[in-house]
Amino acid sequence: MESGAERRKDVRTSARLPVELASGDDGTLSVSSLNIGAGGVYVEVPRFIEPLTKLSLSMMIPGPTPEEEASLVETEAIVVRVLPEQPDPDVERYEVACAFLELSDENRDIVNRYCPTRAGVDHG
Repeated sequence: MESGAERRKDVRTSARLPVELASGDDGTLSVSSLNIGAGGVYVEVPRFIEPLTKLSLSMMIPGPTPEEEASLVETEAIVVRVLPEQPDPDVERYEVACAFLELSDENRDIVNRYCPTRAGVDHG
């Protein structure tokens, strides 16, 4: 692979979508996505989440056209990256990259149909 080449195989698009994250006894966080693709979602959260944390995730994905209804996507994800990389009391927001675990074919199709039609559109 060439240096700097894109490693993602799925289309990813910037999108401000509401996302619910839950992890064990930590309760549920209502956050916003920064971008999404069939491989995962990048979210902004108010607290540090340890890498490799398994999360339950749900989000409403708008239809690819205004005539199509939004679809609820529920899956599990694992935290693969957090910025900043360490907890810091001065940080108000962390950026968290979550990789989907076993995204169903139906949900993958919902995300894949949404992403190419919404590139660069802000829904928040």
